[in-house]
Amino acid sequence: MIVAQTPRLTLRTFVPGDEAQLAWIYTDPEVMRYIPPGAPWDHEKIERFVAVCQERYVTPGFGMWAVAMRATPGTLLGHCGLQHLAKTENVEIAWL
Repeated sequence: MIVAQTPRLTLRTFVPGDEAQLAWIYTDPEVMRYIPPGAPWDHEKIERFVAVCQERYVTPGFGMWAVAMRATPGTLLGHCGLQHLAKTENVEIAWL
């Protein structure tokens, strides 16, 4: 489902199969050094991330959205959205 669009980007819900498109981002040590714990993710962690995103669309009703090129919707550039801070009820804006 498309959440929002700009002239260049589409924000949409994650769907099964997005894991392969995310691998080039989440396995890059240079990118992931800024994301706790500071190391690339393995394929299993990427799969779990997509599954958790899909679960959170239902409860609590918000989460991370896939950021894709509008001209080539299969080209994912990362994610953005809202998430609870660990062990709190506070919500943060996050992006990668």
